[in-house]
Amino acid sequence: MINEELSIKSQAYKDIYKKLVREKKFPDSFFINILCELNGVESKTASILWEYGYLTKEQVLNAPYSELIEIKGLGKNLISKIKN
Repeated sequence: MINEELSIKSQAYKDIYKKLVREKKFPDSFFINILCELNGVESKTASILWEYGYLTKEQVLNAPYSELIEIKGLGKNLISKIKN
């Protein structure tokens, strides 16, 4: 529910991320493993998505195509695979 309300580009999101990952040492691998559950996504792609601020499958699935295509390492075919 938070993901629906909190944009990954918002300051609040960045503050939460900073507190969880940087200050509390919440493992990055947790988010990467979750993203690997997406169709066609392996750890390298999941790491790229994570670096761009996507922490959940829902964030990726709900992201506009135009936003995802801007991410270096994601192509049209992979985005289609993820979204289907």
